[in-house]
Amino acid sequence: METKPGVPGNTCRTLMPQPRILTFNFHEPYLCLMAKTGYRLSVGLYEQGPLARTWQTKFRPVPSNIEFVPEAQWRADLAAARYDVVIAHNESNALDLLRGRVAKILVCHNRKTFLREAATVETGDVGEAIERLLARLRQVFEFVFISESKRADYGLPGRVILPGMDVEEYGGYTGEIQEILRVGNAMRERNLMFDVDLQESACAGLANRIAGVDPYLPAARPAESFADLLDLYRTRRCLLHVTRQEYEDGYNLAMLEAMACGMPVVALANNTSPLTHGRDGLVGDSAETLRAHLQTLLDDWELARTIGAGGRETVARRFPIGAFVEKWRAAIEEAAEESERHTPRTPPRPRRILMHYVASPFTTGRYFEAAARKKHRVVTAGLRCPEALLRTWGFVDDPPPYAAHEIDLALEASCDEMLERLPKDFTPDLYLWIDSGVKHVPAHLARLGCPKACYLIDTHLDPDVRLEIARHFDYTFLAQKDQVEWFRRRGVANAAWLPLACSPELHAIGRRVRNYDVAYVGSVDGDATDRRPRLLRAIRDRFPNSRIGRFWPHEMAEIYAQSKIVFNACVNHDVNMRVFEGMASGALLITDEAGGLEDLFEDGKHLVVYRRDEDAIPLIERYLMDTEARERIAAAGQALVRSRHTYDLRLQSIVDAAASDSERGGYTGESRFRPGGYYANTRPEVAQFVPLGVRRLLDVGCGCGDFGRALKQERNIHEVCGIEVVERAAALARNALDRVLCMNVETEDLPFGDGYFDCITFADVLEHLRDPALVLRKCARALADDGVMLMSIPNVRFYQVVAMLLDGGWDYADAGILDRTHLRFFTARSMRKMIEDAGLEVLLLQPLSMASPGDLPCRPDGSLQLGRAIVTPKDDADLQDLRTYQYMLVAGKPGVDRLAKARDALHIGQFEAAALLADQALGVDTFEQRRIIAAAMARLGRLQESEMLYREALRMRADPLVEGELGILLVAMNRPGEARPLLEKAVAANPGFDRALGALGLVHLSEDRVEEAFDALATALESSFDHPALLPHLIGAAEKLGRLDAIENIVVSYMDFAPGNVELAFHGAGFLIKRGRLHEASERLETLMMFSPNQPAVADLLAEIKRRIARE
Repeated sequence: METKPGVPGNTCRTLMPQPRILTFNFHEPYLCLMAKTGYRLSVGLYEQGPLARTWQTKFRPVPSNIEFVPEAQWRADLAAARYDVVIAHNESNALDLLRGRVAKILVCHNRKTFLREAATVETGDVGEAIERLLARLRQVFEFVFISESKRADYGLPGRVILPGMDVEEYGGYTGEIQEILRVGNAMRERNLMFDVDLQESACAGLANRIAGVDPYLPAARPAESFADLLDLYRTRRCLLHVTRQEYEDGYNLAMLEAMACGMPVVALANNTSPLTHGRDGLVGDSAETLRAHLQTLLDDWELARTIGAGGRETVARRFPIGAFVEKWRAAIEEAAEESERHTPRTPPRPRRILMHYVASPFTTGRYFEAAARKKHRVVTAGLRCPEALLRTWGFVDDPPPYAAHEIDLALEASCDEMLERLPKDFTPDLYLWIDSGVKHVPAHLARLGCPKACYLIDTHLDPDVRLEIARHFDYTFLAQKDQVEWFRRRGVANAAWLPLACSPELHAIGRRVRNYDVAYVGSVDGDATDRRPRLLRAIRDRFPNSRIGRFWPHEMAEIYAQSKIVFNACVNHDVNMRVFEGMASGALLITDEAGGLEDLFEDGKHLVVYRRDEDAIPLIERYLMDTEARERIAAAGQALVRSRHTYDLRLQSIVDAAASDSERGGYTGESRFRPGGYYANTRPEVAQFVPLGVRRLLDVGCGCGDFGRALKQERNIHEVCGIEVVERAAALARNALDRVLCMNVETEDLPFGDGYFDCITFADVLEHLRDPALVLRKCARALADDGVMLMSIPNVRFYQVVAMLLDGGWDYADAGILDRTHLRFFTARSMRKMIEDAGLEVLLLQPLSMASPGDLPCRPDGSLQLGRAIVTPKDDADLQDLRTYQYMLVAGKPGVDRLAKARDALHIGQFEAAALLADQALGVDTFEQRRIIAAAMARLGRLQESEMLYREALRMRADPLVEGELGILLVAMNRPGEARPLLEKAVAANPGFDRALGALGLVHLSEDRVEEAFDALATALESSFDHPALLPHLIGAAEKLGRLDAIENIVVSYMDFAPGNVELAFHGAGFLIKRGRLHEASERLETLMMFSPNQPAVADLLAEIKRRIARE
């Protein structure tokens, strides 16, 4: 029997190549176990929604055989069957992966009983819905259960793979600290499993620590790292483990890891527990019994070590890592053997790609073009950037030669001209428009007759312009992750993240001696502040052997190849191309934080991240001295970026997305009941208007239920009901939605209670009804007072319909505005009248789909030639109305202040609720809405989203309060240079704005303007007790200036105000020590220990003070 190297106990089952595996992260420890199979795991990332989760390195470091894949890329790879096996880790994850011709495995981590009971708490009896879901998943997925009890609870066939522990990686238990450890995240939220109240009773009065993230348990705090968690297992006396056997096994990974370290466990009795009382653990069936066992171990250190040693033997015997690895490898390899990727397939045909961008030596388009020409037939079109213009951009040498496009096209040229100049044998399969600074797309783009994709890069520049550009395309790919949600919220539902990349060919120049210490190639003044120039000046001064400036791409490759370190300073938190090119060169990249960077690379493994500007120079010094670490990280980064982040792969993601959709077909020739048919449509352009936080939704005219199913998957809406008059469509919808009624909504009453739904949708429905206002009145009864109704309605004033009418025509068709089944026709004005007749108010009326301005039959004087008539729009709004094919109308009950609840939630600290309520508030002051959401996002730690919203509000109107809030946020994001002008304006407008004044003090400190910092910080702290975090900064500034005496009243006042604040007391005591007042410092800390006795660091400081007092 041949054993695979490095895999304990695993036998070589087949000679197949290593399978390509896609999985997802909802539990870092379990993925770390799966990584022990030795297979490379591609971990798919979700950009947003309930499944979005980044790897928490504080829980576990990322194993070397795990790589992270952006959503756009893994979806394209999955559609193209480039994976052998897909492994999902919960039912929602699995539901999102039903499509794709790849073997699939679902790992069941929870019991079905828990899923049912947890859902019942929120939504009532959902057992039937869960059974329907599982029946559907069983058609596609093989099931793996992590315990026999979970398989029995599901009552389904499948493998059981118990977790495995490599006890040789653990050990080291001392138990020297007399403290009980509890480990778990979100235990209070999963109280059915963990019975937190029983835990609290068992631990009452005993020293204990909760390691984990749990907002509902104030004492909980996560371990700083996995090493810190191991230290807790090794040094604390014992672990308390409580899981109710009705809902969970008698062990979890945290308990097994503690046992592997040799830590004794006190556990609630559970039939599935691996513990035998008195031999390898202590077991009790009540809080009192558990408390007695805990006290015994706290008192008897020797017994604790003995019990712990027995537990370590048990975990090694019952949960061997070799069995876990062998069973998982068997499951993966057996699934992979059935994979389509291991059967001969017809190679995908080359595509005909029409690529449009401005030709220059350094535009991103040239890399996409080079990638495309390797596999596809490509024709390029666009302007050639003049050399004279390039010479004005600060380059040292003249530009290298660069050719014009095959179709040399002026900026103002139309799509018609581009089509006329295509080669006669070339009909494009894909039109790809790449951002190169042009602010519009060719007129009449709709005439191309093929899928259209755009790649937008500098979306922080002229965002509204790029938003308008995106509306012309079937696929919108954004280089910056932070901008995706902004585009989606404004109607570009197809926006997806596709990061920039590298071109390995550019760096294929052979090995060079790395003579330069630091290199930076690019603009030295590319941001709105002095930040980047200031950093680069500091690097030049400290490291004179550096290359900094603007160079052409081939020169950049040479410079980077000769440099030890490539330095980067992002603008607007964007992941720029320097990140990828620097790593591809084999130099160590040192960069600041950027949106999505942590999804692509790991700090300290592939690159090095500085989080404060003042840390940049010390990090460069450190890695110039540490050659081994620098070269190790650089090599790992180079290998990753050249294998996973190339323009070949980025281009393939775009091509696959367009190809998979075009091959699914449209309406022509399809059944009306299949994907793409009349009754089957997910309607993402409508879904974007469904407010966040909706719990119950009614879809009137639900068709086959695709729209509602997509909402349940993407928004995690608890209950989606449907009404459908066509029986066959309703029958299909019942497989997708929670409840479907086949009924005529005009003649029958709704069987729902008053105010039952948060949202009611009418997607292309009202035009089919005889009396739509009557139906709206009926449905309004079932709408919550602050709920909304969403309606997509065709606009009969669309210019093509008007032209037809003026020419004497009114020709019905199978689809469109003049659909044969339409009974009513609406203009924007009559839509408003219908809402008023229904007793509702219009919250929003805006175009949902529009013709391009270039498609309009415009005359030179701005009038339109509509049929035989000439029509002159009276203003821009009138012109927009003629362009609008379909409107989105959002209505609600009148008299509801839709921002009041959001403000209240923000005021009392319910930040999630504040954001949701404000987002739902349509038809309100958009500026105030954005301000509330931005403030809530900032307090939730979602700083990039907050910044976007604040900036969006300020584009609407200037406001010193919002400028101050944005300035405070930028300080928190370590961008003091950008923050300063905003804070100065805010404080000038309102000198009492103490939060802005305090933030300005921190800016002054970052600029070494200590005197100004001292004044600002002192004033802010004197104004309010709301700023304890500023106190250590004020103390530091006062010490530099020799003015500690001037702030004594401030420090003492803060300590008196919050005597139980640990951090405040700690800093205050340090201040008193500096002032020589040891006795007062001792008294303050003793008071603190009365409030919070379990503070080892405070106890150590107090002991040191008392020793110093004794010496005196």
